Amino acid sequence: MSAVSEMGAAHDAGVAVDGTSTVWVAIAYAALDIRGLDTAAQRGIECMVLPTLPCDEPIGLHGDAAELWMQMVDGPVADAILTDPQRALAREFAEFGLASQNPDHPARVTAVAAPWLSSPLHEMLYALVHSAAFERGIELVFIKGPALHRQGLRDREHSADIDVLVDPRRISELQEALSPWGWIVRHILWDVTDLSHSVTLAPTMWGCEIDLHRRFPGVGLGDDEAFAVVRDSAEQMEFAAVKAPVAEPLVNGLFSALHFARPAPPGQRPHSGGPEEAVGVLRRCGAGVIGIADRLGADAALEPHLRRAFPEETIVVTNPLPFNWTWLTQPTRARYYLAALAHVRWPDKPRLVKRLLWPTQSDVGERDEGAEPGGSALSVRDRLARLGRIFAAFRRS
Repeated sequence: MSAVSEMGAAHDAGVAVDGTSTVWVAIAYAALDIRGLDTAAQRGIECMVLPTLPCDEPIGLHGDAAELWMQMVDGPVADAILTDPQRALAREFAEFGLASQNPDHPARVTAVAAPWLSSPLHEMLYALVHSAAFERGIELVFIKGPALHRQGLRDREHSADIDVLVDPRRISELQEALSPWGWIVRHILWDVTDLSHSVTLAPTMWGCEIDLHRRFPGVGLGDDEAFAVVRDSAEQMEFAAVKAPVAEPLVNGLFSALHFARPAPPGQRPHSGGPEEAVGVLRRCGAGVIGIADRLGADAALEPHLRRAFPEETIVVTNPLPFNWTWLTQPTRARYYLAALAHVRWPDKPRLVKRLLWPTQSDVGERDEGAEPGGSALSVRDRLARLGRIFAAFRRS
C-alpha cells in the first residue's frame, strides 16, 4: 500500500457554478474498497482508485474525499446541494479523471467491492487493461491467470503477469493505449514477422508484465477465428469494479495445458510445470476439453497429454500439428532458424536475417543462449561471438 497517493482533506471553497441541472457521478478505470486491509485501515484509506487519466500510482481516498466519491458511486449527486468545499473537491475529481458530469460516461462506477485477488494492485491492473480497451472499442478476453484458481483449475491464486487474448487486428492500438500508463514493448527477434504470438509489455512503474496475445501456440485455428470462438464463449468476472470477459473454464484450462506442454526451442530452458502439469489441468477440466481442443485445432499439440488424462476416452485427432508448434520442436537451433525463415513472408525475410545475424541487445535479450542481458546494444565482440555460435550450429546440423 506504500505506492498509493492520498486525497482526503476538505479543500478551500472554489468558484461557485450554476448547479441547477448539473450532477456528478463517480468514474474510474478501477476501484476497490480496501477498508478490510490492515495497512489501509491504519492509514484511514477507504478506497483505492485508478483515474481515467494516466497516473503512476493508485490514489487512496479517505475522509471527505472518500465520503463524497462514494456518494457519487451510489448515484448522481446534484451540484446544487454541494457545499463550496465539496464543489471544489468534485471539480478536482474531474481534473484527475475520477468524476464526470455525464451520467452515461463509459467508465462510470456504480459499486465498489473488496478485492478478491490476493494482490489488490494486480486486480486493479486487470481492470485498467480492460477499461483502456473498452474505451476504444477493442475486444479482448483474459486468459489463464488468477481466473484459473477461481474456476477450480489450479491451486495457486496469484500470477506474475497478465495474459490477454486481443482482437488480432487491434493489438497495436491497445499497446499504444497502455503506453502512457507506463508499459513499453519488450522486443524479440521475431516481432518483425508474424511468427510472434504475442507482444510483451514491460512495466516501468507497476511491476507487472502484460502479454497481449494474437494467438496461442498449439492452437491451429486462424487467429481471427480462434479469437471469435474464445470471445463468444467467454464469461464475465469482476476486477476492481470492472466487469471483464474471461475465457470460460474449458477454454482457459486448454490454454493452461498448452502453456505447460509447449516445447522449449533449442537452447532455451523448458517451461515450468511440463507434461505432468498439462495432464493435471486437463483432468481438472474433464473430458469436455477434448471437444474444445478439436474445435480450436489444438488436439494435435495436446494429443499425448489428452490420451494420458483420459485413457478411457477415444481420442481422434482431426487437425494437423500447427506450425506455431512444430517450429518450436526443431531439434537444433539451426533448424529452428531455418524453419522460421521458410515460414515468414518474403518481405519480412531480409529484416529477419539482419536481426538474426547482427541483432541489438533488445532483439535477443536473455533469450539468446550465451548473450549477456542488459544494455541497449550488443558490442561487436558479442555479435561476432553470436555469429560463431550460429555458424557452428549450422555446421553441426
